[in-house]
Amino acid sequence: MRQLKRAKVDLAQLVCFYITCIRPVTEYACQVFHDGLPLYLSDELERIQRRALRIIFPELSYQEALDECSIVTLYERRSILFYSILFYSILFYSMLFYSILFYAILFYAILFYSILFYALKLIYTEENCS
Repeated sequence: MRQLKRAKVDLAQLVCFYITCIRPVTEYACQVFHDGLPLYLSDELERIQRRALRIIFPELSYQEALDECSIVTLYERRSILFYSILFYSILFYSMLFYSILFYAILFYAILFYSILFYALKLIYTEENCS
């Protein structure tokens, strides 16, 4: 980041570089470890973002730099990703459950009506034979 800054790369491009190349490394598999991540490791990850934003915006505080880039802290981002994957997994499994339930009901309805139709057919043929 410092070499890009020394090369007079535009601030918007530096932010884009951070968001596309550095932040994904800090967020890798965060849906899995977010709840079990100790505070000191969370602070270490946050320190990476704080340092990158200090390189890009040396005159701004961390919160001002976040506002300038329109990004959130890594902790907030991990929470959003964790709860979104949790929500979608619950939604997926509930949809899977209801689709299985629907097909089970449909199967038993078809089975019931086929048995009923067969029984009525037997009764009708017995009445016509006698």
